[in-house]
Amino acid sequence: MPPRVVSVYDAPVPTVDDIMLGDPATRPPFPDEAWAAKMEPHEIALFCVNFKSGTPVREETARPGPQSEETCWIFSNVQEAESYARGVVRAHPSTVCILRSKDEREVKRVSNGPFTRKIALVSLIGMAVWVAFAGGIGLTIILLVRGPGFHWILALPAWQWIALVAIAVVLGFSAILLKMYVQVRLKVAKFHQAINTSLSPEERAQYREADVLAVSSDPEGREKARRLFKEYSERIKQIRRDMK
Repeated sequence: MPPRVVSVYDAPVPTVDDIMLGDPATRPPFPDEAWAAKMEPHEIALFCVNFKSGTPVREETARPGPQSEETCWIFSNVQEAESYARGVVRAHPSTVCILRSKDEREVKRVSNGPFTRKIALVSLIGMAVWVAFAGGIGLTIILLVRGPGFHWILALPAWQWIALVAIAVVLGFSAILLKMYVQVRLKVAKFHQAINTSLSPEERAQYREADVLAVSSDPEGREKARRLFKEYSERIKQIRRDMK
């Protein structure tokens, strides 16, 4: 049997809006994975995922797509599936192909070895740079507290050198995290202030009403909540743009 493409799910996947605001009486249940039921015992299914996040991606673009449209390839054997997978990861190095049997067991992973090794090396170098940067900040703080001069550092024995470096790295990362925390708090406060000054009291009351309507048993109420949430989302995007 030639390779074929099958849908992963047995029905459309509901959107977040449908789950949160749809009518419970008419909303279909979340679909089940049905790809395995479409396979013969000897066949192998091929799934494409992002090498870092494990998120399903489209084979042709290496980018995520709508969950409802998620598909997989079915091959007659492991050799055919692996051969096809190597072409996919060669064209899209950030993609990893996962081969699964009919019992949904993972048989093999096929990835672009040079690409993943390069990413691992770059990540290690990046971590080393961050550690060195944090250590430099921490050592600067220690010197500012301890006083000028390096002669006391040169007189330290080996174990105290190791302890000094460890303390400097921890102190440096603490300073970096503190700076990030303060920056985030300031941005959040500025954003909240922008929302409070941009939204009129009538708008705030209207959008608060959406929280009540969202759990209403009335379909018209939930539909109104959907519209209000969409309007609120657009207003927030506009406020963000105005802040730039």
